Amino acid sequence: MSNVFYKPWVGAKYKSSKPRIMLLGESVYGDVPKEEGSEFVINMINAVYTQTWCNPYFTKVTNLLNQLNISWAANEFDCWGNLLFYEYVQEPLDSARVRPTTEQWEKSEIAFEEILNEYKPQLILVLGKELYKRLPELNGDIQDNFKYKYNGKEFSSECWKYNVNNKDIYVLEVQHPSSGFSYEPWVKMINKMLSLI
Repeated sequence: MSNVFYKPWVGAKYKSSKPRIMLLGESVYGDVPKEEGSEFVINMINAVYTQTWCNPYFTKVTNLLNQLNISWAANEFDCWGNLLFYEYVQEPLDSARVRPTTEQWEKSEIAFEEILNEYKPQLILVLGKELYKRLPELNGDIQDNFKYKYNGKEFSSECWKYNVNNKDIYVLEVQHPSSGFSYEPWVKMINKMLSLI
């Protein structure tokens, strides 16, 4: 994986999990300690997993995961032991509000393909609609468009399917878990996706 700088967090039970789920974040931002380098994402998720660091983004992701119809759900932060978490853009950004450049998006595609080949996820939950739109097609195609009404508002999520080394990988767009995030529609749509795998 020569193009991957930020190594992914790979939970101890990820390889035996059914299905194998990869969470895909967009990027690392801010001052990344030089001594952590390529281990930064691993150390960050380990701190979430062991509850030695609290962050609203990861708390919401954890709460979302624990409501899914899956055997390891409802175990609070233990769910991270069953997952792979990867940051798509392989260079740090200055702040949360800074968008990756076209060059940064493009440079990250090869690393992403290396991750798919190495870890063979069955479902990728893409944490952010903008990130989802920027993913490479990789000879995939649209599988479905899930819709769910909640509090008078319609939520939708497109599902894409890659075929990597003759293995299907489903890719589901999820609203970025920032302020205004509603769990119910996303739990329903992810559970629907899980029922199809």
